[in-house]
Amino acid sequence: MFLIPSHLPQSLGFLPDTYVDVSPVLEKKKAALFAHLSQDGTGIWSQHHQVIASWRGREAGVTAAEAFVHLNRDIQTSKLPGS
Repeated sequence: MFLIPSHLPQSLGFLPDTYVDVSPVLEKKKAALFAHLSQDGTGIWSQHHQVIASWRGREAGVTAAEAFVHLNRDIQTSKLPGS
């Protein structure tokens, strides 16, 4: 059984197999987001970035993480035109 938090709709159908521990650079990531003065850095951080970094961190067993799906370019699985 997989439980996906309902407040993270961007996670639906996303099954990462690679995690990067971003705990050591979390404050730098936060500062970079807040440097975009035209954006609502505080709101974006507290409602999205902090939540998903913590969620992925729990999945990976660290404080904060980013999650990715590793693609093998040697295997052609795409059905997109031109691929």
